[in-house]
Amino acid sequence: MSAKGYVYVLSNPSMPGLVKIGMSSAGGHVRAKQLYQTGVPTPFVIEFQVYVQGYQAIEAELHARLDGCRLDGREFF
Repeated sequence: MSAKGYVYVLSNPSMPGLVKIGMSSAGGHVRAKQLYQTGVPTPFVIEFQVYVQGYQAIEAELHARLDGCRLDGREFF
């Protein structure tokens, strides 16, 4: 059975027009806080998150479907 976790979409006012689509077993709020500690000038905002079974596969599918919009192979679209 696949693990349960969160798939989230984050935005940041310092990066207009971009969103970060990711996954976390702890939730988007934890990841947003971690990312803010990396030196970005403003905190990330949780635009959407959902707790689902198979979160890793769902995130991978979203990334695959949005690959044409991906920024430099990262989780930003």
